[in-house]
Amino acid sequence: MSFGFILLRHIKTYEDNKLWLNSYLSLRKFYPEIPIMIINDNCSKSVIINIEMPYTTEIDSEYPGSAEILPYYYMHKYKFFDKAVILFDSMIIREFIDFENMNLKDVIYLGDFLPWCDYPDKVQEMINSLPNKDTLNHIFTNNKWKGCFGGCSFITLKYLELIQEKYNMFSLIPYLQSHREYRHSFERVFGILCSSLSDTVLYHQSICTELENVVIHKSQFNNMDQITKYYPLNKSIAKIGCGR
Repeated sequence: MSFGFILLRHIKTYEDNKLWLNSYLSLRKFYPEIPIMIINDNCSKSVIINIEMPYTTEIDSEYPGSAEILPYYYMHKYKFFDKAVILFDSMIIREFIDFENMNLKDVIYLGDFLPWCDYPDKVQEMINSLPNKDTLNHIFTNNKWKGCFGGCSFITLKYLELIQEKYNMFSLIPYLQSHREYRHSFERVFGILCSSLSDTVLYHQSICTELENVVIHKSQFNNMDQITKYYPLNKSIAKIGCGR
């Protein structure tokens, strides 16, 4: 099966380059020849620092501002890989994870969280716009789901196609474009969709049992050496909370 990484990139300022460069270089440190697909979401191309990127392809999103759902949309649209790791440009890989030889049945979250919502009304609104909403509402209201941190996962194309076929997930794109509260809620909705179609989501351990979400202003680091100074090295993946 073909395998690769899909990296969501959002760059509006020169400072943002530090985020995506460190994310990309952390991937290349451990996976020098694995294909990477970069999805540009509402980027200001004039401020992007270009580097040599072998085995890498870029796509400019036609739905700017949709954020977390875009890697899934383009994986489904272009069939990049049979299985892919979905990441943000603010995520740092800090040790080798043998994704290619992992027993991937359908989906494994990079990080998860127990059922809770900042904006339950937004989650409810998105669920009610989807087919088979009664099933989803039962899962949601009875807390028979786990949230997918940032909507990031290791997923098969076959399983993604099943989600789209049954729930038309990409019809949620206008919601995510409209307001950050919907984008924030997507990691809940995606978790509910996955929980409805996978008997392993609730019981399978995520890639990182404690995906570290460290809030550090992006101006505080310039390279990987500084990142290792700020972060303890006992986590495989770190997500930099930068509030863009």
